[in-house]
Amino acid sequence: MTQNLNYILAIIAVVVTPTASMLGYFAATGDPSLRPLSATVDTLRGFFGGANDILIEVDWGDRAKANMSESEMKSTLRSAFLSKGIDAHVVITPREGSNRIIVSYKVGASQFGPMRLAETPRAVQSVVAAYRMGKQS
Repeated sequence: MTQNLNYILAIIAVVVTPTASMLGYFAATGDPSLRPLSATVDTLRGFFGGANDILIEVDWGDRAKANMSESEMKSTLRSAFLSKGIDAHVVITPREGSNRIIVSYKVGASQFGPMRLAETPRAVQSVVAAYRMGKQS
């Protein structure tokens, strides 16, 4: 019985050790590329964004009242830029204790925002202009 328990504990240790070490690395560095089971294109884009990419960062307050879900928000923001022929990447970060939705736009080294969600239509025009100027240079 004791020998079987030792085998079971050894198997559990072999399975859990890599995951625990990667979570520890993520907690220490914030690098999402090695976080187990959660590396998505958008989170990696937020960490390793290219020089000319448009990155949209949305701070979503947990008490915010919105007319759409997070996935609908992501789709709507992407569509606004796709209609201009530009592929933008959206990263939504939940914020505890906040009742606001704040949006920031990054184009290369330039940052627009943070601003309220209601200011998005004007921001899209400015961000697209900055993106195109960056592409021309």
